[in-house]
Formats: sequence, structure tokens, C-alpha cells
Amino acid sequence: MLSFFGNAALDEYLKMAEFDSDFHDQLKARALFEKIQSPIQVMLESTLLLKTKDGSESYTEEMQAHLAWTQSSAIYYKLGNLPWKLDAVRKGVCYVGLVFKKLQDGLAHKGYACSAAQMFLDSGDGVVFRGNIGPWMSKNEKTYHLNHESAKNLLSIALESYKENHGDYPSELFIHGKASFNDDEWSGFNAAIAASPKTKLIGIVITETDGFRLFKDSENAENKYGIMRGTALIVHDKLGYLWTRGFIPKTKTSNHLEIAKPLKISIARGDCDISIVIKDILALTKLNYNACIYGDGLPVTLQFSDNIGNILTALPKINWAVKPFKYYI
Repeated sequence: MLSFFGNAALDEYLKMAEFDSDFHDQLKARALFEKIQSPIQVMLESTLLLKTKDGSESYTEEMQAHLAWTQSSAIYYKLGNLPWKLDAVRKGVCYVGLVFKKLQDGLAHKGYACSAAQMFLDSGDGVVFRGNIGPWMSKNEKTYHLNHESAKNLLSIALESYKENHGDYPSELFIHGKASFNDDEWSGFNAAIAASPKTKLIGIVITETDGFRLFKDSENAENKYGIMRGTALIVHDKLGYLWTRGFIPKTKTSNHLEIAKPLKISIARGDCDISIVIKDILALTKLNYNACIYGDGLPVTLQFSDNIGNILTALPKINWAVKPFKYYI
């Protein structure tokens, strides 16, 4: 390796590997940093040959069709097109998913993480923008919270990006997170929307539950797969449960092999009709253009948070401007 790459190249490689040793993440991050204008699609040769990785056998016809569909649809999206769009969307509404990624040990002080956000519009397309690196991890190392200034800066980027593309600020802005918002964080978000008095801000906490199931008697029913996707249980005006996996009448099958668990959906800050919040989140589970999944478990605002976080921290000392979501998947 020393004789082939040379000492300088090897040092550069080792420096890159300190941040992230994953080739996919490094390639995407460096393409963003170098301002390459075309999105990248990374595929294994075996995928293109429709064979297993070692080439010992071909995939079944069903798997070949699946691979052809997902790869071609992902490329279609990255070329600037939308494979599908949502029907009956609410105009002037945008959804922001918070992204946090802990930095690898040794790269920063303990508890430091990179913050970012994914913003999706009523069209279904989205953008990603990176926030500050800071001590966002909580003491129990289970949740992340921004301080006032970083929260303000992050949401200000989202608002200005929306205005640049639509000519005005959104009427409603939903922030999706996996943990509740503390007072300092929420005051920063409110400071950001001060520039747009017309924008209504709502904070939604979405978590995957465990230990809670619903069963149905399907002995005499057409549905033999259990609970139906889209089933919701509203507990009160701030809390509900939503089953994003389950039986789909149109396809007459289930998109989940196990007994489906619901998402717990809480309106943590602000006011909105809980049924509208649940309907919006169900719609956002239909926007996985990367894998072309009709009904995902998580809304797109949170589905790719880990993947995007990996790319954003592959070069943690580098910051870049707002880029479309298609550059990160």
C-alpha cells in the first residue's frame, strides 16, 4: 500500500478514515464539498448484473424486478424528477426533521454532535442544511437539544430557503423530532420565525413504540394480515398513535412481516388538530424515493436522519450551503 499510494496519499486516506471509513459517506461528502453539481448513485457491480455478490447465482425474477424498479426510480429522482407526488396536500406547509449525529470519539469533546435539518415541502421534494457542531447530547446520552442561538440559526436557514423558492414564508411549519424540545431550544425556534409573523410553528415528537400492539379477529375477514396501515388511535388532543405498517387494501397484502408497532405522535409545542398532524405524517411515509417504498415506517423527515448524519460528519470541519435532498441519498 505504501509503495502504491505513497506516504502523502496514505496519510490523506488515514485522515479521512478517522472521520468516517465508509466509502459511500466519504464520496457523498466530498462531492458536496467540491460542489459537484450532479447527484451520485452508488451501486455494486453485482446489482447491475442482477446476481448475488459472489456471482454464484442469479436473483429470482421477483428480486430482479425489484432491483430494476428501485434503481431506475432512484436515478429518475436524482435527475430532477419526482416518481410520484402526494394528492390533496396542504399548500404553504413545510415539515422540518431535526438530525443529530454524534461525532466519533476523539474528534471532539464528549457529547459533541453535528446538527442538521431536512425540510420537505408540499411538493414532496426536500433540502438538507447543516447546523452547528456543539455539545448537544444530553447528560444521559439519549437525546439531543440545541441551544437558543443554534436553534434560531438552523430554523432561519429553513425559512429563508422556503422564501427563496416560494416567494413568501410558509403558513405552517412543523418541526419533527425524536425527543421533546426544551425551553432554550424552542425559544430559539420562535426567535427565528419572528421574521415571519404569519408562520405558525408546531413541534411534533415522533417515537417508535415497543410493547404496544393491536390485534384483530380476521377469521372471517378478507384481511388475514392483522391491523390496517393508516389506523390511528387518538388518546387526546395532543397525543395519538399511528400504524404506518400493516395491511394495505389496494395491494391486498401487508408491508410488514411482524405484528406492526405504532408510532407515538405527540404535539409537544404549539397547537394543531391532532388528526391533521397524524394525516400529514402518514402522507410523509409515502415519500421514500430512494428505495421507492410506498408506505415506510417513519415519515421522510426522520427516515434518513442517520444516513444524512453520516455524510454530514464524514468531513466535520467543513460546512456547506443548502443542498437538495437527492444529493444525500
